[in-house]
Amino acid sequence: MNQAVGIGLYVCSHCGEKLALQEFNVSRKDNLREHYCKKCSREYARRYRSSKKLERVSPEQLSPRTGYPVITEIKDPDVRMALLLQAKARVRQMCLDKRRRQRETGDDEPSDCPEKSSR
Repeated sequence: MNQAVGIGLYVCSHCGEKLALQEFNVSRKDNLREHYCKKCSREYARRYRSSKKLERVSPEQLSPRTGYPVITEIKDPDVRMALLLQAKARVRQMCLDKRRRQRETGDDEPSDCPEKSSR
């Protein structure tokens, strides 16, 4: 948690430096200042992105149209399965969101999302 040290100064929870309020990002979720300073946030994000295995896809495997990996062209079976599961989860979440919005608006138009399978 950010600790107020003086007027306009806060302590970064990661590096412990006393910095000006402008050195902390504002959270989109609750509109409050983050606990890590901008420098520590960038370093954390960079380490996180580099550690993700899904980002270790070669440029040749990216679609020239979208910039996303073409799942069927991925040679590593673990990466391919992870991408398939991620895509499946994303489509499922989009369908659930669409159905929820239709219920909220009272829209009786049939959804183009597939119904739940009995598997």
